[in-house]
Amino acid sequence: MSINSINRLITQPNTETSSTNQVETPTTNDTNLNNAKSISSKESSLSNNKDSMIVSNKMQEGNFVASFQSARLQNMMPSATAQSPNSNSKSTSYEAKQIIDANTSFFNLDEDKLGKTLSTIAKQQPNLVKETFQQLSSSDKVQVAQAFVDNLTNNNSLKDLAKSPEGNKLLVETYNILSNQQSILVGKSDPRLSIISKALVDVAKEQTKPLQNATTNQPSVIKNTGQLQNSESRELPLNAIPKQGDPQIRYELSGKGEGYVVYNRNDTNRNYKKSDGVAPELTGKRLPDQIATKETIDKLQTLGKEWNKLHPERPIQIGDISLPGGVDTPDHATHQDGQTVDIRPFRNDDKQTGVTFKNKGEYDQQTTREFIQLVREKYPDAKFYFNDPQLIREFPGIVSQQKNHDDHLHIIFAPREGKK
Repeated sequence: MSINSINRLITQPNTETSSTNQVETPTTNDTNLNNAKSISSKESSLSNNKDSMIVSNKMQEGNFVASFQSARLQNMMPSATAQSPNSNSKSTSYEAKQIIDANTSFFNLDEDKLGKTLSTIAKQQPNLVKETFQQLSSSDKVQVAQAFVDNLTNNNSLKDLAKSPEGNKLLVETYNILSNQQSILVGKSDPRLSIISKALVDVAKEQTKPLQNATTNQPSVIKNTGQLQNSESRELPLNAIPKQGDPQIRYELSGKGEGYVVYNRNDTNRNYKKSDGVAPELTGKRLPDQIATKETIDKLQTLGKEWNKLHPERPIQIGDISLPGGVDTPDHATHQDGQTVDIRPFRNDDKQTGVTFKNKGEYDQQTTREFIQLVREKYPDAKFYFNDPQLIREFPGIVSQQKNHDDHLHIIFAPREGKK
């Protein structure tokens, strides 16, 4: 076939003819019309592509709230209302990923823009903001948290967010993110920490009144409305936590609860100092010493209830835990993690006093053994320090001998990384 013949086949349109299968050559006018339609179609296609790129860029770079709702309308992501109750966490996790993706271009996260985005949805969806933080890397998390606080502050909405229980918890978590970063930046202080703390304290002051008739064993602090659901403990406000402490360690065990009693309560040799940065009325008052994380309080209360079923006449005797914020105490080399608890071994009688494992006439080894077994069953990761050599042999790797642990079991519930 000649080159001219090939060219003719390429340029001739394929038009259907009558049943004789003959090919009709289009007229000049028809050819011009077809060419015009083709050009118009191409221009329309280019215009659509251009518009599509603009829309895409706006969704990527614009306000996430609008693009997020638009995406839902277009069925690009499942609506949270369409999820079953059991899939809420999956939906939140998915939506958090969408937030991050919407603020990422060319694999680079725009931390400032993401922080601003999160500040716009924090009041309505604090749990979604928390999930978004959890999905970020450590370095990104800090920068996003900084932008998040800056935007809340600029919009005068930081205090407003602190008024709701979930918003309050979100700000505490943001405080922790920035506080952890500050601990590795020697000599530097992030001013956002004091901004968050002030907002939380101001809200606590507005919502409650100071406790009256305080004693040295019960510091006069501003009562926080964020109480634990269990009435056997209370939550200290942030203005009772020394500024160098961990705000997660602020839950105080009640003096008495189901299956347990306390001993040597608030006998620490540490008083609040002005440099602690706490509420002025606390300066000079003694720090309470049975302060823990919420998880530790829950575990102690659970153990008390389980133990009460076995030995209702022999309550667990709980001693020192931690000081507010887990700050250093002159009474212990450890106890700074809010998860370390001293518990007395059990006696052969019903007296609620101390005993050492060496006092064979009063020490009840069998009941102490049962208690250790209960803790191991409920919380397998817990560590024990106790000097009874027989129990050390029975629980290898769990109960180990340490100095000054003849008269109490030193229990660490699920030690946290970076804490003693």
